[in-house]
Amino acid sequence: MKSARPVVTITFLFFTALAGFAQTATPESEKELSEARQAFSDQKYVSAIKHFKKANQLQHDSCFDCYAGIAKIYLAVREDKDAIKQAQHALAAATTDTQRAIAHNYQGMALLATAGDNKDKLSDSEREFRAAVSGDATCADCKFNLGYVLLKESKTDEGVDLLKAALPQFQGKVMERTIRRLIEKPERIKKDYPPSMTVALKDGEQLSLDRLEGKVVLLDFWGVWCPPCRESVPALKRMAAHMDTSKVVLVSIDERDSEKTWKEFTDKNQMNWPQVYDQREMIGRAFSIEVFPTYFVLDRDGAIFTKISGWGKDQEIHLQEAIEFVLAQKEPATGAQRTAGSRSSEQP
Repeated sequence: MKSARPVVTITFLFFTALAGFAQTATPESEKELSEARQAFSDQKYVSAIKHFKKANQLQHDSCFDCYAGIAKIYLAVREDKDAIKQAQHALAAATTDTQRAIAHNYQGMALLATAGDNKDKLSDSEREFRAAVSGDATCADCKFNLGYVLLKESKTDEGVDLLKAALPQFQGKVMERTIRRLIEKPERIKKDYPPSMTVALKDGEQLSLDRLEGKVVLLDFWGVWCPPCRESVPALKRMAAHMDTSKVVLVSIDERDSEKTWKEFTDKNQMNWPQVYDQREMIGRAFSIEVFPTYFVLDRDGAIFTKISGWGKDQEIHLQEAIEFVLAQKEPATGAQRTAGSRSSEQP
């Protein structure tokens, strides 16, 4: 299996702080940017890139938002070399310290995603994250990412100090649990832990990942609006019917539907396992969900064993194999990651 992809966050400044694009913006370029952002939100990445490129042309190849937007798309679909190139263009087009920090952060994320345990690549990503923190001391994501890579490099004291510095900005948010766990035991950097999740289930009961430790957990991020997600329901029903709930728990998390649509669909299709309605998409953003459906298998220590994206004829087998593999481990297994194509989104 492939080695785990680092847990690094994609800053959510994209549609806020980045909105202050270059002074050469025109009504036409603003319209293209608006179309690009909407296409990105709809996971229509090919269309989003097309609009970003058009907006950039209208701004004489000086559009920071355009380069940064394309870099974020490539990060989302794991085209890390292309993400690095676009982040470099974004850096050249940046006119403020905040914009430069975002470009450095994106470049550091792309470098770290391919670094593994390569010391030179880790050092390169550290350099980019340091530049990001230096450019914008208020960027919590930049601090977290720098602290994360420092732990990867066994620079434990400095890494923990940075995570402690970032923690106040994440209090009450789903990333808080991840940061606290790393501060408590920095050696956990060798495994991927999901962000904290305490939510209300459909029946009103509260569910938290912390309470599920000791069991294998299958998280299903889906939506009624997503055709491959709907195709997956019969397979999930079969899996749920045969699960030993004392050992394995399936939790489905709905994204982007109205609450009425979600309730009606889950009732009609007798989806009787734990169901969560992510009204504000807070959980989906915390898990950096860009493709639907996306599944996470958590081991009994609560760490991410594998991530599987998309739906196809073999996905039910892949999910079953991952669960059975984790159940067979005497000790919690180290992370691994698998990604499959999805028909619910365009790919650049």
